[in-house]
Amino acid sequence: MGFMRPPRFLWAWGNLAAMIRRFQGELNVTDQEYPAEKLKPFNDEARKCFVKIWISLAISVAVLVLALIPGLIPSGQTLPSWFQRSGSLTTIGAVIVGIYATRMRDHLEGKFMGDLYGIEVFKRVKLPFTIATVSAFVLSVVGTIVWGYGDLLVSSALTGLCQAR
Repeated sequence: MGFMRPPRFLWAWGNLAAMIRRFQGELNVTDQEYPAEKLKPFNDEARKCFVKIWISLAISVAVLVLALIPGLIPSGQTLPSWFQRSGSLTTIGAVIVGIYATRMRDHLEGKFMGDLYGIEVFKRVKLPFTIATVSAFVLSVVGTIVWGYGDLLVSSALTGLCQAR
């Protein structure tokens, strides 16, 4: 009895596994293999998108807050109706944030096969990206509620304040 050769399908499976391990080894890139000049265009793209995202979020929140200041309400308008209108602008701001976030993800990860450098930059900005997208979702929900029921919320709050005095 000599050496017994394994069945052919096991031999092919072993070669496939070896090829996958070799391919994964080629894809496992360390930080030393990401030169700064290769990451720079992707970092610049992420920075530009984040600036637009944070400005849009800030404006959306500011619109809600500023709508509650009586001195900023135009003549002939009431506080409840003005606050309700701010909900539509807040919702639009949240949609704009979502558009910029999607654009950033698509540019960095690529729609089909992304560039390794873009994917690396996206991994590094994953937490701020997640915070921005969750904030956009929450802001769109709040904006929609204010848009639909903002006048009722402010009217009942004002009535409650007047009765408490």
